Amino acid sequence: MSQSAPWCLILTPFDKKKDATGRVIDFDAVYHRLIAPAVLAAGLQPLRAEEQRTGGLIHGSIFERLIFCEFAVADLTTANATVFYQLGVRHAVKRHATILVFAAGSAQLPFDLQELGAVPYRVSPQGLPVQEARYRAALTERLKSARAAEIDSPAYRLLENFPRLEDEKGAAIRDQLHYASEMKTRLAEARRQGLEAVRELEREIGNIASAESGVVVELFFSYRAVQGWSEMVNLVPRMSAALAATVVVQEQLALALNWEGEGEQAEQVLRGLLARQGPSSETYGMLGRVLKGRWERALGKGERTQAKELLDKAVAAYLRGFEADWRDAYPGVNAVTLMELKEPADPRRR
Repeated sequence: MSQSAPWCLILTPFDKKKDATGRVIDFDAVYHRLIAPAVLAAGLQPLRAEEQRTGGLIHGSIFERLIFCEFAVADLTTANATVFYQLGVRHAVKRHATILVFAAGSAQLPFDLQELGAVPYRVSPQGLPVQEARYRAALTERLKSARAAEIDSPAYRLLENFPRLEDEKGAAIRDQLHYASEMKTRLAEARRQGLEAVRELEREIGNIASAESGVVVELFFSYRAVQGWSEMVNLVPRMSAALAATVVVQEQLALALNWEGEGEQAEQVLRGLLARQGPSSETYGMLGRVLKGRWERALGKGERTQAKELLDKAVAAYLRGFEADWRDAYPGVNAVTLMELKEPADPRRR
């Protein structure tokens, strides 16, 4: 793809997420198998927004991308508040070239997507895209139509003489996008080569606090991919305060600390996160995992009193995770499993 091809910003969740009906959808598969190929087929460069990975952090660079990316695709399946906010910003500053998609069969969304020309797609019971060629073609056709400058912003449709944003910074922003895209490609290659290759790219990135947040997140996850646990731990204090405080960074920091054998510190990070953000099945599940690991180590050392205390805390964490979201099986299954291991077995397991 030529670097002169227009950018298309993709607003979509990362990993597997539930829609309002409780159905789990693999949004990485939707992106890689459906959205990105459709964007490329339309002659555009896909750029996935990282704020969905960082727990909804809305920073300066995402506003720049919302304003200066020529095209955008927004997946509204999970009715995520951050995506709707960004969609509002996009419709306020761009007359056209914003395409909406959603997984058919999800719970009713807050407004009529058909009125806005949204493109549906379908997923299997396993949450993977189906009839991919059909839906890719439909999305590609909508993107090609958008290149004809058809107005799709409700604001521009309804209001005459709606102010248009001048593209004064557009060239500089697009240069930044090219840099971020190139660096992510290089980090992907570095992950295949190993830990030292990732370290080398970190040195090239330079000042982590002022680096583009998407690049920093990609570096963070690259260290996780090559089991660079100490590098992950050392990277977080050098991030911008806003990025370091995000849910995903704090959760991954705790897991890295746990792999480093710093279980108590990992527990503190997760409990601090829960105190700030409130109950979360995923965070409580991670806390249960950390406490379970500490219980196993204490048991192996013959420290039975401490082991009993840690087992009780692990069960409590898993139970709270289950209570936070009954649709998430992971903490519930682990709670029952550990209840069976208590002496005597916990009667609540029934």
